[in-house]
Amino acid sequence: MKKLLKTALVLCFFLIAFSAGAVAPKAHAEPIAWGAIGNTILSWSLEDNGDLTIRTSNEMEKNYIPDYPPNSTADFRQYKDQIKRVVWKSGVSVTSIGERAFEDCVNLESIEIPADVARVGAYAFQGCTSLASVTFSSEKYTTFAAATEISIGNRAFGNCPALSTVSMQNTVTSVSSTAFTGSDNAKIHVPDYNGAAARAVSNATHFYVGSDTAWGIRYYGDVLNLRKYTGTAASASLPAYVTAIYSDTAFTGSALKALTVTDSLASVGPYQGFGYAEGALRIYVPTPTGSAARAVCNAYGNQLKVYFVIGTDMALQYNSSKDVVTLRAYTGSAENVVIPAYIDAIYESAFSGNTTMKTVTMTSVKSMGKSVFWDCAALETATLGEGLTAIPTQAFVNCVNLTSVSIPATVTSIGGGAFSGCTSLPSLTLTDNVTEIGPYGMCPPEMRVYVPTPTGSAAIAVSNAYQGGHDYYVVGDDSFALRCSGEGVVTLRAYTGSKTDVVLPAYVSALVEYAFANNTTLQSVVLTGVTQTNMRAFWKCTALRTVLIGDGLTAIRTQEFAGCTNLESVVIPDSVTSITDSAFDGADNVCLSVGCDSYAKTWAIGKGFAEDPGDGSVTGRRYLLIHRWAHGPSTAATDSADGVRGGIFCSVCRAVQEADRTVSAQKVLKLPAMAKQIEAEAFTGISAQQVNIPAGTLSLGKRAFADCGSLLIAVIPASVGEIADDAFAGTDIAVICPAGSYAAAWCESRGIPCNAG
Repeated sequence: MKKLLKTALVLCFFLIAFSAGAVAPKAHAEPIAWGAIGNTILSWSLEDNGDLTIRTSNEMEKNYIPDYPPNSTADFRQYKDQIKRVVWKSGVSVTSIGERAFEDCVNLESIEIPADVARVGAYAFQGCTSLASVTFSSEKYTTFAAATEISIGNRAFGNCPALSTVSMQNTVTSVSSTAFTGSDNAKIHVPDYNGAAARAVSNATHFYVGSDTAWGIRYYGDVLNLRKYTGTAASASLPAYVTAIYSDTAFTGSALKALTVTDSLASVGPYQGFGYAEGALRIYVPTPTGSAARAVCNAYGNQLKVYFVIGTDMALQYNSSKDVVTLRAYTGSAENVVIPAYIDAIYESAFSGNTTMKTVTMTSVKSMGKSVFWDCAALETATLGEGLTAIPTQAFVNCVNLTSVSIPATVTSIGGGAFSGCTSLPSLTLTDNVTEIGPYGMCPPEMRVYVPTPTGSAAIAVSNAYQGGHDYYVVGDDSFALRCSGEGVVTLRAYTGSKTDVVLPAYVSALVEYAFANNTTLQSVVLTGVTQTNMRAFWKCTALRTVLIGDGLTAIRTQEFAGCTNLESVVIPDSVTSITDSAFDGADNVCLSVGCDSYAKTWAIGKGFAEDPGDGSVTGRRYLLIHRWAHGPSTAATDSADGVRGGIFCSVCRAVQEADRTVSAQKVLKLPAMAKQIEAEAFTGISAQQVNIPAGTLSLGKRAFADCGSLLIAVIPASVGEIADDAFAGTDIAVICPAGSYAAAWCESRGIPCNAG
């Protein structure tokens, strides 16, 4: 009876409303059905344009749309296929939209959830396949207070494939994890990223903040995670409130090429984030070693793995455990590239193939990978900073315009083929810290390498750097191309200077074949420390006149001086024990200075060389003997006996240079103790044969015994500490004095025979 009465009242209400014009229908829309909503005071009417209008019979009372069972056709649901929109009339207060209330309303296009709705029941809009937008409104249709907490039930908006926009208020506080299942295109918008709605929606799906449609994010605990980028721009900036990226489809299908993040990005999951973006997605961070840099570098596997510092063209990696920033690739086109100080290492091939870079400067780079500058055809200058320890294998291969590379003292090794193909590179200067150079490390072979120490570690390393070795030069000397064996033997590979007089450094031990060959300026050469030469070392040195060979050389090789047509003098030490027959071919006027008892003398005689008395009387090939002169014993004359001064003999062959002399006792001038000085010209011109200077005399003045033609012997005591240069001018004396005395040294410096005993 009650139900019939309620139905009658509703019919009366509609008749009165339509007849009185309380709710005037639109001219173009006519109601096609109407009725009550369950046992509530709400009623509905469906117009022919698809508008479902909800009314109330009591504006002073709150009400609800009840739950409906599955497949229900009660109330307006019997017309569910015709409903396109829901219209809430003024005065309606709805606190709940019940379960399955609008389920399968396949033509429903949009729905506004009034502000006083506190509950959207399970399946309320499930299967609304045309539903495109849902708005949780801040508008009220009554004077009642708006709901402060809104819950959304299981699959409330499930299987709504056309759903694109859901706009929420912060009053949404509870969302079922399945609320949007099957509505994969829905963008849930919340007022702010940290509000109740944001956290509630994160239970079910990701959301967008405000009207921004680019960043689909989701909470995991207190971590705000990017789930999906839906923007269309080629470059974008990740909001600072996003602190993590854990979705492997976040950028799938995106046209994004450049993403700028802040250091609030603290985490990017393994195999997540960047790997599935179309094209090369660049990640820009503000701080090279900040949290964002760390996070990006955790995106490994099939990921980009690198980041860029804002405003740069250098793809980086950061190893936070070692605190090392590595340059993975340079993507810019600058002519002058300066590697920032925060970069510690450069990955292999990082600049390979660059065609624009002319100079590169690195200040803090400690290590580089192989082939780092391979085929940088425009590169002209490379400045390597202190701290770099190795130049890697093939580092500068085919840098055909490279003219200058500065190598710091910290470099200890150079990899194989490091400079192969650097055809414009004239020279490199190394320090002695270089201990290792790989095979072909000094290509091209014509490049000059300078080292500070001729027998140092760098010299040895360079010598082993190329097929058969590589030449080096001592810093500051461009004349001698050298190589050094591991035993410290320095070999002169070639003389490249143009001097007329050359003294070979004492550290040079050997000469290779043709070392000086065809030189047209060399006139004299001194081989001070050479112990080994090779054939044709001086072949066709047509200007060469004099050669001094130092002790230690043992052999003069085949045609060593052949073709030296102007060769006049070669001093050969007794250490030489082998001379080839062709050693002096073409040197038709050479004079060999040889020891009086040497192999060279024997060889010269055997080859028809004539002995040269040294007076210019002999020309052509000849030899000049070198004697080792020594003085025989000398004694001073006494009052009763003649004094005999021994002759000067060769200590090797005993040849006499000067005959014995005897001094008559009557011709001895024995000076008494007298003044400490013998004055200038005191005994000039005396006829004595021997003079005995008394002990205690300190000095002999100028020309003290000058022009004493018969004077043969002077006995000088240890007390004499000064003798004038011309004290015995015009005499031919021998001196008897104590060993180690001033007189002994004076005689030696002037070539005066002296018997110091």
